[in-house]
Amino acid sequence: MKTFRPMLLAIALAFAAGVLVEIASALDASPDPTRLASEAEKASTEKADQDKPEEPPERVQFDAVFASKRMTAIRLRTQEWTQLRVLSAAPHGRQVRQGAVLLTLDAQPLDNAIADLRNKIATDTIALAQARAELAQLEQKTPIELAAAERSYRASREDYAYFTRTERALAYETAEFNLLAAQQRLEYEKEELEQLEKMYHADDLTEETEAIVLKRARNSFERAEFGLKQAEAAIRKTKEYELPRQEKAKADALKQAELTWAMQRAALPAALKEKRLAVAKLELELARSKEKLARSVADRKLMVVRAPADGIVYYGPCKRGKFDDAVALEAKLTYGATAPQNDVLMTIVAPQPLELIAMVSEAQVGRLAVGQKAKATPVAAKEVTLGAIVSAVSRIPLGDKYEVRLAIAKHETAEQIMPGMTAKVEVVP
Repeated sequence: MKTFRPMLLAIALAFAAGVLVEIASALDASPDPTRLASEAEKASTEKADQDKPEEPPERVQFDAVFASKRMTAIRLRTQEWTQLRVLSAAPHGRQVRQGAVLLTLDAQPLDNAIADLRNKIATDTIALAQARAELAQLEQKTPIELAAAERSYRASREDYAYFTRTERALAYETAEFNLLAAQQRLEYEKEELEQLEKMYHADDLTEETEAIVLKRARNSFERAEFGLKQAEAAIRKTKEYELPRQEKAKADALKQAELTWAMQRAALPAALKEKRLAVAKLELELARSKEKLARSVADRKLMVVRAPADGIVYYGPCKRGKFDDAVALEAKLTYGATAPQNDVLMTIVAPQPLELIAMVSEAQVGRLAVGQKAKATPVAAKEVTLGAIVSAVSRIPLGDKYEVRLAIAKHETAEQIMPGMTAKVEVVP
């Protein structure tokens, strides 16, 4: 019994402690008036927002241009001819069929140039044949002439060497020998005359015979005496003039032959090379003339420009659906004017199918995306509303604008709408 009482006391104390804890928790959980007011205001605002009707998203509006999806640009891409004088041109806006004449240019000057070029090719062909024949001859002659020039040089060198080593000394000896022979002949004639004179004075021959023999002897003596004089003059001439002149002439001839040989060694191969180059030049010019003729003949076909497809003639190029150059090109496509080369002169535009092209601001492009639906109202037919879908959005700026394209529902396209017209577009993001 004594043991049971303490247990009852402990249980009573524990129960009292639990009651106190619950009372304290209840006191701590009592509501704060300020907090309760804030929560009530927040709940009231949320309820008001839920009760308020939702606002529709802001629409994106911009101007667009109707553009054909089938267009063919017409350019004059001549390769050689540049005198593009207009005789006639299809007017802007004309409906044409494939093959119809769009532009006629004055072809007479080109025809004349082609005829002249053909004549030039004919004459150049003959000149080339002659040059090739001359080259073939020169190929054969050049080695022969080089060998002949070398032989002439060697002959002159040998002649000079022989003169200085042998001929000059022999000429001196010959002149001296001739002088000696003249002296001896004079001496012989003198002795013979003296002997005859002695003999005829001693014998009994008639004076007439004596006179004849003596006369002949005296004449022979005089001739021998004059021959000696000539021999003396000849040896002086040989030593003082002829041999020095011969030596100088042979030296000059050797120098001339040496120069000629040196010149021929350079000139003959150079002439052959020059002829080869001349032939190559003629071949190149002939080939170029033929190429020019081919280009000119091809250009001749462009003097009449025909429509490559059915469509409507628009002057100038299409730039994002617009034909801003049409007015300026109209003046260049009149009779007598010169059509610009390589520029787009005309565009053959199919009236269907169409698309819309627009240039929008940076703020607008940020709210556009492919696949968004839109409505387009043509300016020329405000009673018509066309359904459209954004088909392309460029994020690359062109200046401060961005290109946007919209596809138009085929069955909703109005027939009175033509490429180049404009529309008001409205897109709901």
